[in-house]
Amino acid sequence: VTTGQFREFADATGYKANDVCNIWDGTTAFKTPNTGWRNPGYGRPAADNEPGACLSWDDAKAYIAWLNQKTGKSYRLLSESEWEYVARAGRPPTLYTWGNDPDGACKEANVADLQVKNVPPPMTPRPFPPANCDDGYPYIAPAGALAPNPFGVYDMIGSIWEWVEDCYVMPYPDNTPTDGSAYTGPNGCDRRTSKGGSWGSTIDRQIPTFRGRDPSTLTSQVFGFRIARDLGE
Repeated sequence: VTTGQFREFADATGYKANDVCNIWDGTTAFKTPNTGWRNPGYGRPAADNEPGACLSWDDAKAYIAWLNQKTGKSYRLLSESEWEYVARAGRPPTLYTWGNDPDGACKEANVADLQVKNVPPPMTPRPFPPANCDDGYPYIAPAGALAPNPFGVYDMIGSIWEWVEDCYVMPYPDNTPTDGSAYTGPNGCDRRTSKGGSWGSTIDRQIPTFRGRDPSTLTSQVFGFRIARDLGE
């Protein structure tokens, strides 16, 4: 979901998302007042064609409820297993979706790469070695700017961490669904799963099996969401 799509929802409903977002300061991410999805710490307002950032799992659910009511369709967050299936897109089970070489990321993934030295103030480069490739963007790339995967889907890896429906539990419980649906726990959960890494993540976070784990209320300049629609309605 892009900034522009989320803006349409917020303008239509008056929805108020958190205006204190976790922003990177060069050493860590900290809660920064007067930020949020309109101003996610880029040194400029978020562009409508960029993936929406500083959006929590709860924001995602509010957007989906509005979209379903508006369209009469059934949109939702992906489950974790659905997300991994789409990210791999029928390719061999290599470490990364594109292969085993981390430096092969930049064709289809907006990651922390050789462009990281060009991030504009007030942003600061990450203190870890970048991927040895160049995706053309020092931080967030416009949605769909890089190559799609073999399923024709864009930005599954890198760009923005994507919330999925699942509760985060480790290890996986014995009653984890095997039909592709989300694990939501018997009594809900205090953390939700995120997938895919981001433009500011270390390359080891970009493997499709890596699982983020955060409260549903978390807002971060590298967190947003993707939605799916149930067909056959």
